[in-house]
Amino acid sequence: MKVILFLCLIISGTLSAKESQYIPYIIQEGDNVSKVLKNHKLAPLYGNNKWVENVLKLNRLDQQSARKLEVGDVIIVPYKTHVIFTDDIKTMQSSIRNEIELESISPKTYNTTIRGGYFVRNYTYDNQDNNVNLNQNFVLIASYKERKINLNTDYLFNPEVSFSVYTQSNANFNSDNNKVAEFTPSTLSSIGMEIEQRETNISLTPTIEHEYFSALDFDSEEYTVIKETQFWIGFKTTKYFYNKFYHPYIQANAFIGSLEKSKKHGASLGLNYKNRYNIEVSYNETKLVLDQETTLKNASLVFGYQF
Repeated sequence: MKVILFLCLIISGTLSAKESQYIPYIIQEGDNVSKVLKNHKLAPLYGNNKWVENVLKLNRLDQQSARKLEVGDVIIVPYKTHVIFTDDIKTMQSSIRNEIELESISPKTYNTTIRGGYFVRNYTYDNQDNNVNLNQNFVLIASYKERKINLNTDYLFNPEVSFSVYTQSNANFNSDNNKVAEFTPSTLSSIGMEIEQRETNISLTPTIEHEYFSALDFDSEEYTVIKETQFWIGFKTTKYFYNKFYHPYIQANAFIGSLEKSKKHGASLGLNYKNRYNIEVSYNETKLVLDQETTLKNASLVFGYQF
């Protein structure tokens, strides 16, 4: 959509070059306002009512916010003449190509992501000679995140929500191959506010989760599959690495739950490619008390697509 809008602006500016003195410019790696104006052969740059001051006013920027312009931001710059020369057309064409590329490079201001994958889960029960492995485990995750870009602060405040469905079945008891339990699907809903530091791309995300899950309840040697629900409150911290096409990230999380002695922590390693494709591996460990203390170890591999 940005590309279409940009093309329309270019065409409009070309057709009415004698009426307009301004064109849009996309900020590129290493750019600042004075460098952009210098490249457009505008001088003198500094002083009262000179080019830098006028362009800052035109874009409603001050010195501090101008220094925080990011790759992919668009500003309006004046043309020194009303006549569009061949070199200027080449510059416009180059800008269009860069804009198309930046669609794949720059972090998106929002995205909806659908992910699916496989996980392996192991239950260890305290004071019980049982380890339980779950087979045929699949997860489907739908999430939405919005990047709130504000040039007047060093932080981005990015709301995010997600909903996950875990299908799990065929619990195998390592101590007794004759024991089998059937698990029903579980769900996990979460809402959080990511606070991302612009210069370091490190974020902290306070998060609240609601979980509806299946678990095993032991009574001596007998057992049943029960359904439990609880709330989790905690945080995730993430480090993003924004570069050309590949956007890797690492994440750690820690939560405490509403059930007795419930707590969990974990880590993830992920990669976004061209703001479209996502792959993530993660490991989480959960401790909770049902009829006895239980440890859940969970490893997953998921693939996703961003819209």
